[in-house]
Amino acid sequence: MSTLSQLQEKRLIILTGKGGVGKTTLSVALGIALARTGKKVLLCEINTQPKIPSFFGKKIADGEIGELENNLSSVHILPKEAMREYGVMILKSRLLYKTIFENKFVAKFLGGFPGLNELLTLGKIRYHENQKDSAGKPLYDTIIVDAPATGHGISLLQFPITILRVLSRGPLADEEKKLYDLLTDPKRTSIGIITIPEELPVKESLELRETIIRELNMPFGFLFFNSFIGPICDDSQRETTSRMGDIPVPIKSAADFTLERSSLHRNYFLSVSAEISGGIPCVPYIYSENFGLEQLEQIADFLTAPEVTNDH
Repeated sequence: MSTLSQLQEKRLIILTGKGGVGKTTLSVALGIALARTGKKVLLCEINTQPKIPSFFGKKIADGEIGELENNLSSVHILPKEAMREYGVMILKSRLLYKTIFENKFVAKFLGGFPGLNELLTLGKIRYHENQKDSAGKPLYDTIIVDAPATGHGISLLQFPITILRVLSRGPLADEEKKLYDLLTDPKRTSIGIITIPEELPVKESLELRETIIRELNMPFGFLFFNSFIGPICDDSQRETTSRMGDIPVPIKSAADFTLERSSLHRNYFLSVSAEISGGIPCVPYIYSENFGLEQLEQIADFLTAPEVTNDH
């Protein structure tokens, strides 16, 4: 069974992990793979320098939804833009919004409101998840969230729980209850963690997984090993290579380094496999001088292929 087939029916896929492990690239690759199956996919970047449209040679204004390719769109969620959109939706007037919310005293008050960014960000995600087309069907089949790195990602996911501990009734409590129900529903939501096979990222990812399952009570999907160097040769081939004396030193050094990394990655895979059941998708390292749409499509191909999880 492919990784993709296990995520196809999810309405909301949230990907998080330590900074620098490839959350954005894997989010896009997963979006491409799902869009190929006919799913209408929305990719969400949160409060960062947007990267996703550039892979497709596009520019999309903050807060606006733009089409990247067939069945695939993206949006960059900034709290300020989300507040403007939400305020206009409630007040039914952009002018009235500017009069009230862009008043310097109101803006100063809102700037000190704890958790406001999380409230607005999650609210916009749920808004898109709830959007319907003219026939009353969901506008997007799948929403993929390129979530903030570990610490900020947990703060974002914790926010509905925090609100519900303080408020038991009222419009805000009702809204957060709907959001909490979405985030904790294993039929609709999957929260994945992306790591690379190195000591600190792996350790942090295992701790994050425990937090998602034990503390947040949210449905964990996959721990992805990104940039994974799989088996390159067997022991006899390695021995033959080591005896070849006419290989230029730089090439032999590069080969030795790659073989060592492959062995190290395998050891991390075996170690983590002992703790996690259900398979660990190992997204292969892409050997390329440049990284763009072609390489993302290669990763999408991997996500679509039948998964191998126990012979690394």
